[in-house]
Amino acid sequence: MLKDGNQTKLKMVGENAVALWLKGANEWNAWVKQNPSADIDFSDVDFSEYRTEENRTISFSHFIFPKGAVSFSFTKFGDGDVNFGAAVFNTEYVDFTGAQFGDGYLNFTGVQFNDVYVCFTQVQFGEGSVDFSGVQFGDGSVDFSGAQFGKRGVSFSLAEFGDGDVIFTDAHFGDGNADFSGVQFEGKVDFSGAQFGGNANFRYARFGQGNINFRGAEFKGHASFILVKAPHVNSFDFCRCSFDRALDFSGSSFACIIDLTQTKITHHVSLANLTYHLQQNWYGNARDKEDIARLERLKEIAVNNKAHQQALRFHADEQRSKRWHETKPFHGVFIDYLFDLFSCYGQSIGRPLFSLLISIPYFALLFLASSTERTATFADGMLLSLNNALLFIPNNRLTSLQAKATLFGEQGNIPHQALVLICTQGILSFVFIFLIALGFRNRFRV
Repeated sequence: MLKDGNQTKLKMVGENAVALWLKGANEWNAWVKQNPSADIDFSDVDFSEYRTEENRTISFSHFIFPKGAVSFSFTKFGDGDVNFGAAVFNTEYVDFTGAQFGDGYLNFTGVQFNDVYVCFTQVQFGEGSVDFSGVQFGDGSVDFSGAQFGKRGVSFSLAEFGDGDVIFTDAHFGDGNADFSGVQFEGKVDFSGAQFGGNANFRYARFGQGNINFRGAEFKGHASFILVKAPHVNSFDFCRCSFDRALDFSGSSFACIIDLTQTKITHHVSLANLTYHLQQNWYGNARDKEDIARLERLKEIAVNNKAHQQALRFHADEQRSKRWHETKPFHGVFIDYLFDLFSCYGQSIGRPLFSLLISIPYFALLFLASSTERTATFADGMLLSLNNALLFIPNNRLTSLQAKATLFGEQGNIPHQALVLICTQGILSFVFIFLIALGFRNRFRV
C-alpha cells in the first residue's frame, strides 16, 4: 500500500491488491468506501496462481472500483473462467493493455464504466467466449485496438458506448461470431483493419454523431448491418473492405452515402430498404464530390443484383451529385435539372403525367387569349389544346383543323403568337409523353 507525494492518495499495488481481492467483494467494497480516490494496480499479476480445484473462476463480480486509476496491464488470468459481471468502475482510467485471458469464459456483462477511458489494446482473450453484453461504457473513449479474440465468439449485444471514440482498429475477432446487435454508439467508431473470422452482426445497432470507419476490414462470414437509424453520421466508410460471404445493408435516415468503393464482394449484397439523404447546397451542388464514386459503386452493385429500381435510384442521385462538378456548362446543368424535376430521371410516371394534364387547360387559355373570333369559347381552346397535345390519335388532324377554324376563322390566318404556342405545346407534349413511356418502361422492366 503506497501513498503519493501529498500523503493523501493511496495506491494498492501487487500483492497488497491481491490480498484485498481475496477477501471478496464485501471487504473490497468496504475498503473502497473508505478510500474512494485510491489507485489499484494489478499490473503483471498472474492470477492463475490463485485458482484452486474447488474454484477455477477468477471473480471481480460486483466489485466497485475507486476513482483513481485501475490497471490490469499485462496481467495473466490463465485458463479458466473470469467474471467481472456487474462490476462498477468509477475510475479515471481503466487499463487492460496486454492482458492475457486463458481458455475460459470471460464475463463482463452489466459492467459500468462511468465516463472513464477504457483501454483493452493488444489484449489476448484466449479461445473461450467473451461476453460484454449490456456493458455501459459512459462518455469516455474505449480502445480495443489490436485485441485478439478467440474461436468461440464475442458479444457486445445491447452495450452502450457514450460520446467518446470507440476504437477496434486491427482487432482480430477470431473464427467465432462477433455480435454487436442492438449496440448504441454515440461518438466516432473505428473498425479499420479489423478481421471478422465468423459472422459479424450489427443488426439494430444505433449510431450517433461522428464518422463510422470500417476501411480495410475483412469479413470472412456473413456481415449484417440492418441498422435502426443513423441520421447524424458524417460518413460510413467500407472502402477497401473484403466480404467473403453475403452482405446485408439497410437502414433509414442515413445522412451520408455509404462508401463501398474498392470493396471485394464475392457473394450477394442486399441493399433493401437502404435510405439516405444526398447532402446538397441550396443550389443543388453536392457538398461532397466523393459521393459520385460512392453512388456509382452502389449502382454497380444494384445492377449486378438485377435490382433495377435500386439501380435507378442510385443513378438519379449519382446524376444529382455530378451537377456543377462534372455536368457542365450551364445549359447542361439546366437540362439535367429539368429531367430531374419533371421525371426524377425517368423513375416517375406521375410527374410527367401531371405536367401533361396541367399543360392542356393552360394552353387552352393561351389559345383562347390569342383567338381572333369573338364567338370562341374555352371549350374551343380545350379542343385545340387536346388535339395538339395528342397528335398520335387517328383522325386528330381533321379535328385540329376544325378547332383552329373556330378560334382563328375559316381563312386560317393564325396569328404568329398562336403558331408559337402550337409549336411549343407540341414539343412539350411530346416530351411529357416520352417521359411517361420511359417511366412505365422503367417501372415494369424485368
